[in-house]
Amino acid sequence: LVQFERARAAHALGDAKAAARAVRSFSELVNGHRTIGNVHTGVFLAQLTAEAGDVPAALRVLRAARALEPGVGDPLLAQLLEMTGDLQAAEKVLTKLIERYPGQRSFYGQLARVRLTAGHRLPAMRALEASLKIGCSTPGKCGYRAPDVGVVRPLATLYLEEGVDSDRGLELADQARGLVEKPGWDDLYLAALAARRRGDPAAADIISRLRANTPEGPLAERVATYLA
Repeated sequence: LVQFERARAAHALGDAKAAARAVRSFSELVNGHRTIGNVHTGVFLAQLTAEAGDVPAALRVLRAARALEPGVGDPLLAQLLEMTGDLQAAEKVLTKLIERYPGQRSFYGQLARVRLTAGHRLPAMRALEASLKIGCSTPGKCGYRAPDVGVVRPLATLYLEEGVDSDRGLELADQARGLVEKPGWDDLYLAALAARRRGDPAAADIISRLRANTPEGPLAERVATYLA
């Protein structure tokens, strides 16, 4: 118990390596891993190993834990698979997670990100749309779930980049603008896409400002591709 609490304290202090050492000591003392509250120490060790910078080793740690307890740490498994570039396997894990927990929005967002990385843009849009449709399954027994700009903005951007259902894309772009307090590059880019799609006379000025605030690299290539 002392080793477990030492691990938690080290993690809270931002020292993932020290926390991992304490979890390993815990595992040696109890001859394996245990679930304490809502923390599985094998999953915790994998998380700490990843936070310390060794993602492949974290995946090995997690797989060792899952060999003894199948299914433990599925959300972390999906993250580690994505980080190591195994996108197909990550999508399979996330699809199963969504089947088990259809009301968990974060899984839809991660699934969309995995699909985008793999170049599957329309399936990514479907995942984001599904996230927006999640509501309260028991009216009167749960609170209002505000729209998430982390879902609305990328979905609007994809609609307008792809030229698919522009009306829906513009609707979402307007919604995203109302959710942002401090606009950043993504917001200016979306504003430029929306202005171009609407035929707004100010579109040229917005695009010019966007280009002036876009560094060379992937972002500049994106502007060149979709706002040529």
